Amino acid sequence: MEISRVAQQADPATGGVDAMSELRNAVVESRRLVQQVLPVLRASELSLEEWLILDVLAVSEGLSMNEIGTATRASNATLSRHVDALVGRSLAYREVAFDDRRKLVVFLSPRGRALFDSITHNLLTLADSTA
Repeated sequence: MEISRVAQQADPATGGVDAMSELRNAVVESRRLVQQVLPVLRASELSLEEWLILDVLAVSEGLSMNEIGTATRASNATLSRHVDALVGRSLAYREVAFDDRRKLVVFLSPRGRALFDSITHNLLTLADSTA
């Protein structure tokens, strides 16, 4: 749901109350899900942002920092800090792009894949137990 669409529909005379209610419910549900996910991530010493980065790397063959930022909606400063942390823990690695030597591409390492798969298993188990 795009907030601009909600804002356009926010006129109570045209049913905007329902649109705002939909937005509020989505935000509350998002908070609830984050609260459930965080303990699993903390057990692996990962932040939510780091997990999101691992998630997008897990389904790619390497991504530029811009591509990771777009996929995770992270700011450049936040993204750089978290990618540095993942590289420092050997969960990801950087290589120069073969088609443009000025560009770095980030990949999920085997250790990162193993951790991501373990977290995914734990999150799916959590989802099954709360369903």
